[in-house]
Amino acid sequence: MSPVPNATHRSFGPVYATAVIVSLALWLACLLMAGVSAAIVFPTVHRLDPRLSGYEQFTGEHWKLAAGQVQQRIFLVCDVGQLAFGGVAFLTLGLMLIGAGTPRLERRTATGVLVLSVCVALMLLCYHLIVLSPRMQRNLREYWDEAAAGQNQRSAIAQAAFDVDHPTASRVLSITFGCVGVGLVSACWLIASGRTGLAEGRA
Repeated sequence: MSPVPNATHRSFGPVYATAVIVSLALWLACLLMAGVSAAIVFPTVHRLDPRLSGYEQFTGEHWKLAAGQVQQRIFLVCDVGQLAFGGVAFLTLGLMLIGAGTPRLERRTATGVLVLSVCVALMLLCYHLIVLSPRMQRNLREYWDEAAAGQNQRSAIAQAAFDVDHPTASRVLSITFGCVGVGLVSACWLIASGRTGLAEGRA
């Protein structure tokens, strides 16, 4: 096999490594923004206890409608960011590993933790984007539409269906946050200790 591609990858090693760290950090920031914003928006709107125009016939809690519509937009932005930064992290991690070649024994554990944590985080992200989020969005839209139409019983059924998935969504978010955080720490440790093989200038 020609050594040219490998040498080329190694010359770009610091770029790939930096891209992995930056993409993981931004991915982590998206997850943090989702959690922190929900912890701020819902209690704040609950204290304000608004009554919404257009929902006069709705007898349920208006503050949940208001907070949910605000937070839903924040979650959408976070999901777009997760998809973008998760994809970049996966691509650049693969390129970084190609350039590094077979890890030496003393850095295999850290490299394995990095790869495993990123892969698990990506699997959770795929489950969230493909399975969980579409179902929750569908139930949420139905809840809002039925509430606006004054169909209180139907809106309650849709809200209950949404609430069933909410604990799972929270767990997925928390575990993804943990995996991305572990991956970021592992990547930083590998770079800082000079054990990626990319900064060592090995031919």
